[in-house]
Amino acid sequence: MMTTEPIIESDMTFGPFPDCFYIEKSQTYEQIKSGKRRQDELGVKTVELILLRPDSTTNKTAIWMIEAKKTSPNPKTHGDLEKHMSKVKEVLNSNLEYSDAQIEDVCVKLTPHPFNIYVGGICNKFVDALTLFIAIYLDRHSNKHSELSDNFKRIDLANVRFIFVLVIKNSEEEWLIPIQEALNKALLPTIKTWNLLSPNTLVLNEDMAKRKNLII
Repeated sequence: MMTTEPIIESDMTFGPFPDCFYIEKSQTYEQIKSGKRRQDELGVKTVELILLRPDSTTNKTAIWMIEAKKTSPNPKTHGDLEKHMSKVKEVLNSNLEYSDAQIEDVCVKLTPHPFNIYVGGICNKFVDALTLFIAIYLDRHSNKHSELSDNFKRIDLANVRFIFVLVIKNSEEEWLIPIQEALNKALLPTIKTWNLLSPNTLVLNEDMAKRKNLII
């Protein structure tokens, strides 16, 4: 749904914005979630907000896709594979002898890296939100009225710049660059497929988001 009201997500107040599509509360997304199969079974996720904002790079309007999180893992220490291997080795080798290669294989399969899971989940939300937004823009869903404002409907979809923005309320500033790099890597197939203008991602903590006038 379109809204000019402030939006609270992850204990942060976003907006108000003149052109904000609250895609997480949109009629189309609600219809997807209320279908015969549950939304989590379908695996359809989305970001919270989609904004129209001036773009200093192209001197045109850009589409900002905003995902909000309360916290983030420390990329340097969260899910250290060596620590997992050491613990598993103690258990396995108490009775049987396993090679390091066998133990590593078990750890990789049964103990997924939490940082990768964090980044992968956010990447999936951006990709699904991009696809869903374009579907709504093209009136692919059977709503009686378009959910988008006239300003959204007037954008040149072929040339508009999409920016994927992750706002983390509580994150150390030195953690943001590794998260952004990992997110860029995860989104690369989508960026290449859609031939999106770059750079495409921003990872901000609460203070940085305030400076960009995203939150109050």
